[in-house]
Amino acid sequence: MAVKKPVPCSIYDIRGIQEWLDEMARNGLFLAEVNSHLDRAVFETGDPAPVRYRLDPLNKDSEKNEERKELYVQMGWTYVTQIGCSFNLYSCDDPSAPELYSDPQSLALALDNWVRRGIRNSLLVGLFAIAVLLLTFFLPPGRALQNLLLWEDLADLVEDCFYIVFIIVYIPLLVLDIRRMLKIRSTLAQGLPLKAKKRWNRPPFLAWYLPLMLVLIFLPDILFPSVGWEVQGLDEAVLSHPWPTAAQLEAVGPAPLTEEPEMDGYVRVNDSPFAPVQEYVSVEYYLPSLGGYWTGVRYVQARSPKIAALIYRLERNKEVRYYEKAPSYPNNNRITELQPFQPWHWPGLDRAELARYHRHGQDVWTLLLLREADVLMVEYSGRAQPEDCLPLFLDALDKEVTP
Repeated sequence: MAVKKPVPCSIYDIRGIQEWLDEMARNGLFLAEVNSHLDRAVFETGDPAPVRYRLDPLNKDSEKNEERKELYVQMGWTYVTQIGCSFNLYSCDDPSAPELYSDPQSLALALDNWVRRGIRNSLLVGLFAIAVLLLTFFLPPGRALQNLLLWEDLADLVEDCFYIVFIIVYIPLLVLDIRRMLKIRSTLAQGLPLKAKKRWNRPPFLAWYLPLMLVLIFLPDILFPSVGWEVQGLDEAVLSHPWPTAAQLEAVGPAPLTEEPEMDGYVRVNDSPFAPVQEYVSVEYYLPSLGGYWTGVRYVQARSPKIAALIYRLERNKEVRYYEKAPSYPNNNRITELQPFQPWHWPGLDRAELARYHRHGQDVWTLLLLREADVLMVEYSGRAQPEDCLPLFLDALDKEVTP
């Protein structure tokens, strides 16, 4: 009958694992295998017997490992199983059979490859974790920072924060593993025997991994159920400022509208501790004689001018990345004749930039402006020019809508 038990020793506690397995054998439990995560050992039951178990460091040369197996069999030892990529495990019920290693120094020499391999792997894992962290936060540039400021995807933000904490904790653990391996080799090289550490029953891998993943997935929605973009209709949305309508924008153009256009669109609103007011208004309007046009208004009110300046830069960089990729987009999303952002000086604004391009058979301009704690981006396809529309938006910024 098979019996499963948690392994109460670390892979670095060589003496502890051996003594624990010896004790299990005296209780009638004989090791059959250890799972890959080293959290559960499978035993076969039998009559209690004084069996010795010993760990033998794996060599990177598989032929040498096989040669040592044959040598140990001749010495009276039986191969049991392999523990991870670190050790082969042998057992022996003959008390007169010699030990695998005659003294601590010989075991230290055998552990040399294991230590070198462990240090190399720890360094590679650490570098990989840091590289993933850098890629997460800098590709695309500013994504994580923008999410932190605007809370556009709270679940993603929680995962990013968890990963930061994980790296902060994990890197010192890797350093600790390296120190453990070096200490084991140093102790044996001095001719001193290894001491068994304190035992502890670690939980199974899935017992903590699955609950942790569930917490990461559902905790943001439980703690912040109303955080994130909320989509509303044009008629039901209450905006922070009375943004110009399609008719008002076209009225300052070369040919004001003579009839009310058919309009369709949506509003997205959001908030965060750093930017309590966030809204995006997308409006499509259509006249049979002129065709369809579109206006998009992205507004953010930050807690302070410094935060607003940072959000302005992030929004600008996001638009620039879009302009770089959009020429290769298919069909109506492709843009041509791009005139990238250029500084545009306007009285009363801390910063303003204008970009122009051609898309879907229409001329489009994008205006991005910063005024104190306000960030406003307007993307417009119509007949009016930005210098004529900007006063309307600045006038709207001076008027707040009272709910």
